[in-house]
Amino acid sequence: MSQYYEAVLQLRHPDDSVVAFVEDALAKAGQGVLVSHRRKAVNGVDYYLSSNRFAVDLGRRLVRRFSGRLKLSRRIFGRDRQTSRDLYRVTVLYECIPIRQGDILSCGGIIVRVSSLGRSIVGLNLDTGKRQFLDLSSECSVLEVRPTTVARVYPVLEVLDPDTFQGIELFGAPSGLKPGQKVKVSVHGGRAYFVR
Repeated sequence: MSQYYEAVLQLRHPDDSVVAFVEDALAKAGQGVLVSHRRKAVNGVDYYLSSNRFAVDLGRRLVRRFSGRLKLSRRIFGRDRQTSRDLYRVTVLYECIPIRQGDILSCGGIIVRVSSLGRSIVGLNLDTGKRQFLDLSSECSVLEVRPTTVARVYPVLEVLDPDTFQGIELFGAPSGLKPGQKVKVSVHGGRAYFVR
């Protein structure tokens, strides 16, 4: 196996689906792309690849598929003898974010149900019912999803608080829930938010 490489694909905080996606893409890449070696990092994996273009394209596909942060950097590692052009070695850093579609987030007092991920987080503000756009660099925390039971539906929809078993108002729920029905909620600031 050759030790030559043009690009380093760095995956940070990847889950199993991201690693499987990369391994599958490398298996389908063909002869133009070789993996010179893989190295385990403290919080991820580094792939040393023989193609700059493939590494950059794969990083962009990861962002489209799983969302996350992508950073590209390059440095000169030699000069082409025939064309006298500089040769660059590219580093593609893909950093996973622990947010998935359907999660309930708390971002600076705003509670959002994630509807899609891409260059930004798009979701439904559960307090106002309006669409909300959040930057990926926002400090957001994923709220824990917990099972509970619908306590009553009239005059306001209430569920049992999973900790205190007191009735608390439920926000963002569809119509048609019945007392005694099992639901999953996220609780934040004395309010329950419907998950499923």
